[in-house]
Parts: sequence; structure tokens; C-alpha cells
Amino acid sequence: MAFRDLEKLMKTIITCILLISATVIQAQQHAPTKAQCDADLNLWRADLITGAQGEWALKNDSKIRYMEIVTEAHEMTLCEAAYMPGDTLGSGAYADLGKVLDSIIETRLIAFMARHPDVLRQFAEEDASGLR
Repeated sequence: MAFRDLEKLMKTIITCILLISATVIQAQQHAPTKAQCDADLNLWRADLITGAQGEWALKNDSKIRYMEIVTEAHEMTLCEAAYMPGDTLGSGAYADLGKVLDSIIETRLIAFMARHPDVLRQFAEEDASGLR
């Protein structure tokens, strides 16, 4: 499998995993209060640092579970939609944090797939055989 194909496949898998994760947390249909959104925004922003390669990272990354990050990214999407109505969605502070958290999630998923190439291979084989 060519590198470009593998890279495209990894991005597809990451997108699928993010969608599945978002579905798991769909129970929260409405945004938290504006005060809660702002408090969470400030809390998570304060924990962000620039990683060794210029990417965003979390100060206590090894202690923060994947689903905590997914849940917070989803919350920021809800906050953006609820409290930035005049803003072009995707350009406010909540959306910016959500994008950073999505990037951190993607980095973790890529690292997981690198540690478990058999999972990626299985996905590619099943996809090629028509399983969706």
C-alpha cells in the first residue's frame, strides 16, 4: 500500500472514530450555560502548550483520557452554536478550542494506529471487501 493511500486511509479511520465518539456523547443535546462554556474554555486553554514539533498539546496529556477530550470538543461545538449566533460558525473562541482538541485527538489516534498496524490492515482489508 502506497504512503498516500495509507495516509488517506488513516484520515478516514480517524474521521470514523470521531463520528462514533460524538455519537456516544450525543446524550447532551443542549449547550451548557454560557458561564459553564466560558469556564471550560478558559480551563482547557490554560492547559494547552506548544508541543515539541509546534503542535498543540496538553500539559497533563498522559492523565487526560481520550473520551474527556472528545466530550470537551463536542461541548465546544455546542457552545459555539448556542452563544456565537452572529459569528460565522467555526471562527469563534469555542470553535478554535474545539479544533485544537480535535487535533490532539487525531494525534492520539494516529499514534494508536502506529502501535497497532494490524488494526489498520484489518480495516483496509475489510473496506476493500466492501464491509462498511
